Amino acid sequence: MPTDHQLSPAPTPEAEPAAVRRTGHQTWCPSAGPERPESVVLGVQSPESGQVVYLAEPIPAAQAAAMVPEGIDPRRILRFAAHCDQRCPNNSAGDCTLVNRLQAVPVRQVHAHQIPRCHLRQDCQWWTQVGVEACRRCPALVTVRTAGDEFGDLVADPATTRADLAAWITANPAAEAPSGS
Repeated sequence: MPTDHQLSPAPTPEAEPAAVRRTGHQTWCPSAGPERPESVVLGVQSPESGQVVYLAEPIPAAQAAAMVPEGIDPRRILRFAAHCDQRCPNNSAGDCTLVNRLQAVPVRQVHAHQIPRCHLRQDCQWWTQVGVEACRRCPALVTVRTAGDEFGDLVADPATTRADLAAWITANPAAEAPSGS
């Protein structure tokens, strides 16, 4: 969980996102960018599996991003978390439509009954909204997709529905059960 010194002040009531009004505290997005002042590193993308390996404790995003070699987008190797933002294209009345779409993604069988340890969980929007099913899919999410990743593009597009994803999966049975999106 992010420590108190990494949390920004509570928003004014009129600026409060629906997630705050519903949960009583500011929720965090486990798929944010590093540019926000409160951003922390959630985990590191494993080069072997492509899955996120979660850090035991958060590291301020600015500190970690400064260690990434110049010319490499930090989002290629690090997953960041920040406060949920009501202006996010995935926000719909305080709910995250990205995690709703992720529920259509099959969980790799090896991870079906496991969830990773995560310092963000108690403040995570996805956990608050969906519960353990979000945690089973979270390690596979990547924030920078490679060219030609049709499935990843579908998952990332706020206009995509779960039915669209199910149709893609049905039409592409030979495709790798999405390891990332």
